[in-house]
Amino acid sequence: MFAGADLVERAQYASPSGRKVQVFIASFALQEQQKELVAYGNVLIGPGEGSVVSDSRAVAGRAARELFVQSPAGRSVIRYYYDIGGHRTDRAVFAQLWYGVSSIRGKIVSSVFALRTECAANCDEARLLLNEFDESVGERNP
Repeated sequence: MFAGADLVERAQYASPSGRKVQVFIASFALQEQQKELVAYGNVLIGPGEGSVVSDSRAVAGRAARELFVQSPAGRSVIRYYYDIGGHRTDRAVFAQLWYGVSSIRGKIVSSVFALRTECAANCDEARLLLNEFDESVGERNP
């Protein structure tokens, strides 16, 4: 739920073994009052989708944060980061600062990218799947 986003995209991909990764992207062509990437009420977990058990920096090679979520359906891992005009960060405050400085030079697109997968046997396997997915997508989208 990202209020005011100009574009919201959702997709689901499956690995060759059948493991699924959900993708969520919310993008803002221009941020302004009541239409901001980092704002109260913008959340990756909507009502009824579970509760966040922990929030930490991802142990991946690229900047990202991880949420561990518990829901009636089970546990899952969400890995997310912000992209501000091609600059990737895992910190909300840095995303807004980078946007502020960069927007002086002109319009800049800002987005949140999130990947989610269920913890089947354990959450370490889920994190490995997210690593693989992020690396394969990162090769096409630097």
